[in-house]
Amino acid sequence: MLLTLISFPLEEQHFRQLRKLYDRESSPYVKKVILALFLRAPLKVKQPMFKETITEPEEETNRFRKFLWSLGNSPEHCKPSLKIIEKAEDDPARLLATLHGALQSRDLNVLRQVKQIAVTRATDATSGLSRLSFNGVAKTAEAKLTNLSKAKVKGAIP
Repeated sequence: MLLTLISFPLEEQHFRQLRKLYDRESSPYVKKVILALFLRAPLKVKQPMFKETITEPEEETNRFRKFLWSLGNSPEHCKPSLKIIEKAEDDPARLLATLHGALQSRDLNVLRQVKQIAVTRATDATSGLSRLSFNGVAKTAEAKLTNLSKAKVKGAIP
């Protein structure tokens, strides 16, 4: 149920509450859900959270944190992961969490893949909220693709 929050806009105060919950929580599952929700946080809120959780002692949670990091920072790991998750994941909230993680990438191919998955899932969505959420991911991916392409043309990105 907590993961469905990925479909809703959250404010900084919500992330402060989630951070407190993360610190009190002992369940690796709940901690992983909270980490996934932080993918939607503003950069100034997200970065400290992920830096602080680097020392997460619980192995399963730490592996998931590394997976979330790789979605945005390692195109070699992200592209195959997205292919597998796109085919295997039926839960829109879990897929949205993965797509939000991949939206952090500066790799054009990863962002194209995110956009394609989001457009397909928006078309196939049975609920209006899912459709809206996937369309939002597709629009964000398109905007990032446009910005990165412009920066590449100007020579700002190698």
